Amino acid sequence: SRTKEQATEALPTEAAPQTAMAEEHRSPGDPIVQAYWSAQEAMERATGVAMMPNTTLRGYLRALGARATPHFAELTSLAQLALYSRSTPGPDVAARARELLGIVMSG
Repeated sequence: SRTKEQATEALPTEAAPQTAMAEEHRSPGDPIVQAYWSAQEAMERATGVAMMPNTTLRGYLRALGARATPHFAELTSLAQLALYSRSTPGPDVAARARELLGIVMSG
């Protein structure tokens, strides 16, 4: 059973501040994860939906609902792959992450 705090998803905010989570968990050497956090911050500013410290990447995507673009959804999947896969994603995956970031940032 999840506690009330664990069940808390991303919540709308008035002025979407940069999340402390993004700063704490940023992986400087991983371009896929960097692309995700940049896109997440852009989505937060655009939608007003903040990513809470206990929210997973997939949980944030669910919290965005219809406001999440297909490009951000794909980037979320790539970030999960980079974070949780036993193997390191190749340069083609990093290139796709950068491409998706550009699309999200321009939207």
